[in-house]
Amino acid sequence: MAVFGIRTRFDENDTSIKRLELFPSGLSMEVNDYVATDAISISRRTNLQIYIVKVLSLLAEEAGINDQNLNLRVFTIANDVLDVEKFLAESLQRNPTSNVPRTTTLQDISAQFSFNFSQLIAHELGDENVISILTPIYLLNTMYFTDAFEYLTNDNDPVFARKIHNYLRWRLVSTYIEDLSYNYVHAHRLYLNAYYGYALHTTNEAYCTREVVRRFPLAIQRLYIMNSTRYSNTATTIQTIFDSLKNGFKEYINQNAKWIVDDDTKNIAREKIDKLTVAIGYTAIASDDTLLDNYYQNFTVNDNSHLENAIYYHRFHRWSLSNSIRNPNMLDHWDYFETRTSRLFEYIPIFNRLFIITSGMNEPLVNSEWPWPVNIGSIGVLLAQKLFASIDGPEGK
Repeated sequence: MAVFGIRTRFDENDTSIKRLELFPSGLSMEVNDYVATDAISISRRTNLQIYIVKVLSLLAEEAGINDQNLNLRVFTIANDVLDVEKFLAESLQRNPTSNVPRTTTLQDISAQFSFNFSQLIAHELGDENVISILTPIYLLNTMYFTDAFEYLTNDNDPVFARKIHNYLRWRLVSTYIEDLSYNYVHAHRLYLNAYYGYALHTTNEAYCTREVVRRFPLAIQRLYIMNSTRYSNTATTIQTIFDSLKNGFKEYINQNAKWIVDDDTKNIAREKIDKLTVAIGYTAIASDDTLLDNYYQNFTVNDNSHLENAIYYHRFHRWSLSNSIRNPNMLDHWDYFETRTSRLFEYIPIFNRLFIITSGMNEPLVNSEWPWPVNIGSIGVLLAQKLFASIDGPEGK
């Protein structure tokens, strides 16, 4: 999966189904960093080359390789990687990725791109039987996949074949860089600091915290729910505010919405408001220790072996992909909410539901002990804006 990634997404027409989705993913930096000529982009390309050289030098040192041509070979690999990634970036610049997928099958894209996608997907899923070669899947950015596979399979020229080989090896190493020994992790930190122009991780503790959050998001959300909501009836307060706004909104449509000129449109708006639901807090799994234990039971953690834990995490990720397809509503659609820009509350039209995450249920937005007008004047105003968007605006119409 050097040039593309695998994930799941809800079916465009049926929210009870999740589809496998293949999307462009083959770059170490942003597209503009490869094609722009400004000082920042040039510096970032230089820093990426330095980073690749450092990692490859560490690999050579561990392998006991120290001949006179080592530096030349290492820089050759780094330049090869940059050449291939620049080509992929130029393809994405010509063909930007939209959020509108193409529906296809593993059988069709295997024939189109002369690559055995079925065999790869069977390896990447914990249960290969959740889809077949004829199951509809989603493909994002067909033109990128066309360019990438034409480029990567054109290996008749020995020099070109070397570049592809070096690029694929680098993608393998870079994918698992966080799971290697400390020297590699440290090299990656230094690269990120150089890329962004400031230190992202000031301590090992901060780095470890980020990794725990990345690998155990539901468990972290469980801790947050247990310890962040100051008063136990905050969720009840939010629900009461939502119900009040919903009823008031419907009354407004019935009596004061002069801008809705025809009865058919008003009826559609009323029906949509009636069916509007709210999700408060987070998915049920993050509020139930038994459900959480069941979810993570396939993720084994070894106290003594970092490498084993990396392997276990990969296996768990494979299981989670399969499980997402088999049980599309297991996370109560909160996984879809997390793909949105807003992280506090958002109206999702595909579900006709307003999501309000736990982290949005604290002061200064809401406090269950405040007088009613204060809560209405704070989080109530913000939620009212989202409710209005459910019938007005690009996503509500």
